[in-house]
Amino acid sequence: MTDRIILIGGSNIDYMAKSTRKLIEKDSNIGKLSVSFGGVGRNVVENLARIGNKVTFFTGIGDDALGRSLKEELEKLGVVVYTPALQDVSSSYLSIHDFDGTMKYAICDSRASDNITVDFINENNSDIRNTEYICLETNISQNTIRDLFRCYPDKKWLVEAVSANKVVRVSEYLDRIYLFKGNRYEAKAVINSNTINIKENIEEILKRGTQNVIISAGSSAIYYGNKSGIFKIAIEPFNEVVNDTGAGDAMFAGIIDQINIGKSLEEAIKFGNKLALESLKTNKAVSLDVEKYRYNHE
Repeated sequence: MTDRIILIGGSNIDYMAKSTRKLIEKDSNIGKLSVSFGGVGRNVVENLARIGNKVTFFTGIGDDALGRSLKEELEKLGVVVYTPALQDVSSSYLSIHDFDGTMKYAICDSRASDNITVDFINENNSDIRNTEYICLETNISQNTIRDLFRCYPDKKWLVEAVSANKVVRVSEYLDRIYLFKGNRYEAKAVINSNTINIKENIEEILKRGTQNVIISAGSSAIYYGNKSGIFKIAIEPFNEVVNDTGAGDAMFAGIIDQINIGKSLEEAIKFGNKLALESLKTNKAVSLDVEKYRYNHE
């Protein structure tokens, strides 16, 4: 077990709009808007901290009031936050959800994350030297991802795909990745596959050197694979979704937590799914109710 979990990723100010009725394109839809702190990396970190982990977070946060508040909130949870001195505004994420909570459109401005470089991380790498795992999500720039894999070849990398557009940033480095998590479209994109057949794509990702692969199949199942084979975990559909934006982030946090304490891949996925279900019940990026799973990590 690693005493402190290291994560490198993005932080955003989340702007979420949810229609009260079925969305109508090219029209002004009636609904509710909210502002909260998000970003894949930040969401994962908050989940990890709320269930009792010690976390170090390398991220990009802008020099603005909301960015400073975001950093302060994480620090109150005990997270050690490293961020370059930025003049830019904080990254932002705008999502539009249908009446049933399903996200229909989203735009992410993650320019602040582009300021995270290996040189900056190396200036503050005392925690990294003592860790077995490094967690990474693909909002980080292509050059920084390349440099990280080159600089820390001895670490076990746990990677969250984020999106089909961004996951290609790790395509060249699948043989460096200890655990890859994504959905069926991200799995297809990372290997430039012609099919969305999950088992076939898991096989190919494993063939390219990744040791453990986890691929979600919507709300019905999660597939995972390693040298022991490819397996499927059926999950019960959750029909009262408030917001599905942070569910994958919560899932990844639970997986990281369990892998770090030596649990099996199946156990890690099942625990991650518990956190994901809590996320689906709230309009925030992270559910405060994940704290019921908090335990002593000493």
